[in-house]
Amino acid sequence: CEAHSLTWVKEWASHLEGLKKNNAVIILEDGSGTDPIGARALATAMAEAEGATGLVFAGKVNDRIFELASGAGIENVLGTSVGGVTRKGNVQAYSSEDL
Repeated sequence: CEAHSLTWVKEWASHLEGLKKNNAVIILEDGSGTDPIGARALATAMAEAEGATGLVFAGKVNDRIFELASGAGIENVLGTSVGGVTRKGNVQAYSSEDL
């Protein structure tokens, strides 16, 4: 449910603090986050991440981020901002302004 997701996403907000622009943190099943991942390495890191439940992205959530999240089975993404689309397929995007 969306309210439950938002609770998790609020907890992820701490990962956004101090994250460099266009870097990301993959949230794992136990709630911990990976080390920051640069934009170039993100596709590979997400393909290899097992048990990823979320993504925190220091930037605008765009089609590419939706694609990567969907491919990795991630349903919730938190970005600094979100474009006109907040949901695509199974992926729901939140911006830090939503929290």
